[in-house]
Amino acid sequence: MSTCPIPELVPGDVVYLPIARDGTSQGPITIEWVREERNGALCVGWHAGGEDHALCLPLDLAALGAQLVGPHHAAPRAGAPGDGCRSCRGRGPFGARVMSIRGGAALSRPVYRGSSSTRYQLRKLRGLPSPWVDATAARAHIQHLVAMGISVNAVALAAGLSHRTVGELASGDQPRAYRYTLTAVLAVDHRPHPAQTRVLSIGARRRVHALAAMGWSSHAVSAELGTSPQCLATLIHRPTMTYRRWAVIAEVYERLSAAVGPSRKALMCARNRCWPTPLAWEGIDIDDPRTRADVGSTAVGAMDPHAVDRALSGDHTVRLSTREKQECARQAREWGWSARLLADRLGISPVTADRALNRARVAA
Repeated sequence: MSTCPIPELVPGDVVYLPIARDGTSQGPITIEWVREERNGALCVGWHAGGEDHALCLPLDLAALGAQLVGPHHAAPRAGAPGDGCRSCRGRGPFGARVMSIRGGAALSRPVYRGSSSTRYQLRKLRGLPSPWVDATAARAHIQHLVAMGISVNAVALAAGLSHRTVGELASGDQPRAYRYTLTAVLAVDHRPHPAQTRVLSIGARRRVHALAAMGWSSHAVSAELGTSPQCLATLIHRPTMTYRRWAVIAEVYERLSAAVGPSRKALMCARNRCWPTPLAWEGIDIDDPRTRADVGSTAVGAMDPHAVDRALSGDHTVRLSTREKQECARQAREWGWSARLLADRLGISPVTADRALNRARVAA
């Protein structure tokens, strides 16, 4: 059977390349791009196994024994070039030309996968944007987090990046960044992250104060935490604490905030210091240093009964103060409403409604 030498390669050709030391063929490989180098070599690229590859070949492919072979159901065997161009005219499935390049010893060494030139050629071929973007937004976001009290190391741990990368972005030494780096940095916020060693303590401090406003003394809260009242006071008044301590305080807050505590002294102390109750933090991010509790007009004891009636009728556009929320829960308890019905009328979660009904039941 006759074979036909191929003078050149074009994108779309199906090729068997003997890149192993023993000269065995690898393929079939579909060529994605072809570039002529200055040193007289031909650089071809393809994508296989989830990775990008490139290989340099001499321009004279006939010297390597380049031949058209039959359909590429299997790699051609030595001395058996296939059905030949007379039967298939060098065309494989979908009309792709099929070529076998022998003489692996004459091939130059492959280009390293991941080289900048290879990635650039593949991005240009596929019409993909550059992976580099301006780092101004990342730098401003990191500086904003640092101003809150979050360290650069904490930002790096939450983003899954190195401390050096985040530090260079914050200082402006790195004007550009990869897209995934920018996305990871912008996803970090004030909320504590399990990967961080130290987190902001303002959320834990607010939780302890809110529990005191419900009558839970520092002795009772510290007993739940397994520590002493002195250690608890030291922890919540520091700017940062460990993530484990923060998580334990948040868990205790979720358990105790729905009931009134036994300490009258803690309750009076919280009222004298104007510490908001857990209800004042409902729907507000308690860990955000920029937020404040929704105390409304409770300082002067004002309440709008029309707002209460509108909220209980299902109007979700009305904004209720803490005192008005308490009145809604009190009336719902008197009417025998369930937590789900109250949640539907006020537009809150069933868990929040259940807590409000429990507080109203205890206060009655």
